[in-house]
Amino acid sequence: MQSTSRQHILFIINPNSGVRSKSFIPDAIQKHLDPQLFTYEIAYTKAPKHAIELAQDAVKKGIDIVAAVGGDGSINEVASQLVHTNTTLAVLPHGSGNGFAMHTGIGRNIIKAIEYINNGRVVTIDTARMNDQPFINLAGLGFDGLIAYRLSEANRRGFWSYFQISIEQAFYAKSHHYTIQLDDEPAFERGVFLLEVGNGTMFGYGFTIVPTADLQDGLLDLLLVKKTNKLQYLPLVPRLLFANIHKGGRLVEHYKAKKISIEFDAPVFAHYDGEGFVQSSNKVTYEVVPKSLNIILPQE
Repeated sequence: MQSTSRQHILFIINPNSGVRSKSFIPDAIQKHLDPQLFTYEIAYTKAPKHAIELAQDAVKKGIDIVAAVGGDGSINEVASQLVHTNTTLAVLPHGSGNGFAMHTGIGRNIIKAIEYINNGRVVTIDTARMNDQPFINLAGLGFDGLIAYRLSEANRRGFWSYFQISIEQAFYAKSHHYTIQLDDEPAFERGVFLLEVGNGTMFGYGFTIVPTADLQDGLLDLLLVKKTNKLQYLPLVPRLLFANIHKGGRLVEHYKAKKISIEFDAPVFAHYDGEGFVQSSNKVTYEVVPKSLNIILPQE
């Protein structure tokens, strides 16, 4: 990054994210952050949602950059408070899946992520809302919401916990009947096992669920995996790894829209940026918020 004066950064560290120790991070920041470009301070979250308060306070103080140190949930909490502000988001990936960091090219390496702050570029990206809840990467209903919910209850995090829970819950997950409206087009009905809305593309762990999503196109991507015999879903699993699940034949439908409205007749499992919960109201609206967040990304 080029700057005529030093900018100030608040690093917000979630000590409970992911499965790795955070003890090395302050030393890594001191060693690798360019002191000619930046001054900084560090704050640790003390409870869920505490990062929201810290980010709000940073905006009020006019801090230039807030760096979220954690996984997708931590990034969501920080980013949600920086939308439509002059404060820029930086990401130091230290969660379990790190889907958003992988999608943006930041990757999983914290040292490289710090160096991207030194020499990266500031880009303005789209964000999105699920009803009143901001998200920046993915949100969805059905099977992936169930997985996110079960992971939040699990004693262990990491890939193998994610894999085990996914296999176990696949046998119990239910499909749901949705009425779907894209922008002002006529609504249509589908029986759906998994519904994913993408501003970004990737769950994490290398699983790309909405390959065509673009953080700067002013649109959201909707991917539906339709109801069928569960054994027929098996060929879709490799497509998650090779980023072509949207080409999954008759079982998969893909759309783009600025606004997506979903109605259903029973509570469903849901998630936004990996945070799982039960959606009890019978309607969800997803809407893109174009060019609403400044973020530091690697040079192209």
